[in-house]
Amino acid sequence: GQYQHDMPPKRLDEALAGAGSWNALKAEITFKGGGLTHKSADGDAKVFGYNKAKFHNEILRFDTVLEFKSVDKWQGFMIRARNTQNVPWTENNNYLIVITENQIELQRFGYKHAFLAVKPTPFNSGERVSIEYGAINTEEGVQLILRVNGVTVFDVVDTDDAAIKDEGYFSIYNPNSISVLPFT
Repeated sequence: GQYQHDMPPKRLDEALAGAGSWNALKAEITFKGGGLTHKSADGDAKVFGYNKAKFHNEILRFDTVLEFKSVDKWQGFMIRARNTQNVPWTENNNYLIVITENQIELQRFGYKHAFLAVKPTPFNSGERVSIEYGAINTEEGVQLILRVNGVTVFDVVDTDDAAIKDEGYFSIYNPNSISVLPFT
């Protein structure tokens, strides 16, 4: 069901301006125009994130441009991540949006992995889209919200005892090219 909350979305603009607050390899990340672009030099998946602050009951707002190379190469955004360096499935509790050219998945990683929702991808490779993604603790569990260009893609509540109620980092999983830009 739809849950109401009064949490205003938080723009990532300040985080994007802090080049020293992202733990990506300097050769792979560029800061320009108030945003960042990460290119995986060797095509291997890299995990990096904003390590200056943790987020809790917040919906984060940012724009992104993803590059889909194939259905086997997915990209993603983690919230409530335990750390900003480990891949999602290795001792790094998090909620992850997995995005491919065909679908978007919402998954929980931790001691109990779960697929929470799957939908078709509502945008194309190379297209700039606005993202609102967040987790809000409720009496029932953790409400997870994803909006793309103002349209709700996911609004689900993780009611499992493994729901991640703690604050965590915003991290990115990328084997290709990904840009995170100020919200428009």
